[in-house]
Amino acid sequence: LEALPKYTPGELSPTLEALDPSGVVAHVTTTVMKCLVSCLLEETSKEVVAVACEALQATLELLGPAALAPVMTPGWALSAGSEPCPLTAASAVLQLLHEKAPAQLTPSELSPQADGGGAEREDDDKNEDHDNVLMDQVADLVGALARVFGTAFSNLSAEFFDAMMKFAKTSRPSSDRAMAIGCFAEMLQFMGASGAPHVAAVIPVVEAGLHDPSPAVRRNSAFAVGILASAAPTAVAPHYPAFLAGLRPLFDLTHESDLALKDNAASAVARLVLAAPGAVPLSQVLPVFLDALPLKADLIENENVYTCLAFLYEARHPDLLALFPKAALAAAHAFTAEEVSDNTKARVRSGLRVLAAAPETAQAFADVLSKLPPEAASLLQKVIQ
Repeated sequence: LEALPKYTPGELSPTLEALDPSGVVAHVTTTVMKCLVSCLLEETSKEVVAVACEALQATLELLGPAALAPVMTPGWALSAGSEPCPLTAASAVLQLLHEKAPAQLTPSELSPQADGGGAEREDDDKNEDHDNVLMDQVADLVGALARVFGTAFSNLSAEFFDAMMKFAKTSRPSSDRAMAIGCFAEMLQFMGASGAPHVAAVIPVVEAGLHDPSPAVRRNSAFAVGILASAAPTAVAPHYPAFLAGLRPLFDLTHESDLALKDNAASAVARLVLAAPGAVPLSQVLPVFLDALPLKADLIENENVYTCLAFLYEARHPDLLALFPKAALAAAHAFTAEEVSDNTKARVRSGLRVLAAAPETAQAFADVLSKLPPEAASLLQKVIQ
């Protein structure tokens, strides 16, 4: 399977047969996907359904949207002679989000005759009667759907955002709130501009999440801030003051367990700057931002951070230049940090070379190098050559 052609997220036209003309992959995948979706719809064990969600996610991420084609139209059957299923794979996942799947029902709900007719369970916001492992797997599966469908996920997204929103309420456990906000961010990240219609509903949830007592909720909220700005810069710009105010305390965290949270705050600021630089008071924000570098724990966020730094260097932004040598030291970190692309390093290098060569900044740049720690100064000297 690993040798099959890679799919392009959001591209719905390739079929399983196109991926493998022999038909073997199409036959196996169709059988497997029907079994897995049937499991979501019929299995009563939460543990088994969680594993089925994990398997669905892995198959989706390997084969793309084509893998879901056999179960995305009502009327598919598990096998020849089986009863047609009225629900699609998307409906099966939504049923789990609504906590109405067989694995999430009580024995009396599964067998109403056992208690003389049964009682309808209230859809209580405070209901904690679900397995966190199961719901985390469901949320991961929703994120995978958004990842493989890309902008085309907008055809399904409204129902998923609505179903996930109840988990973000303050009355829910912190694990639910963190899960929901993380899922919102992941859906918006892969939907791009097509996710803009959902931004207004998510903004207040994220603003509240930045002040949540739970570190996990604050971390996911910080991540979501940056995603919101990237998805809908114009709509989000008026909320920059509230977002920046919520992010600011995260930069003061020093405990080792909070370092990833601090890194996510730095990445969020980087995305805010890149999305709408005019909406950020850089003279106030940059000193705090630069002090947070290099990142310590969540190194995958390095790309966002140093892309922002490259942007500011390319623009020769006066607020950045006013912070030399601190800004130069931050630039040096870009060439030793993990998870920074060659393209971003090249952009930082280009910006530094311009400053080193331009008559109006060359002397100041040389003075800065003389004030840096020897190792950083030597690195930058090599970079600009």
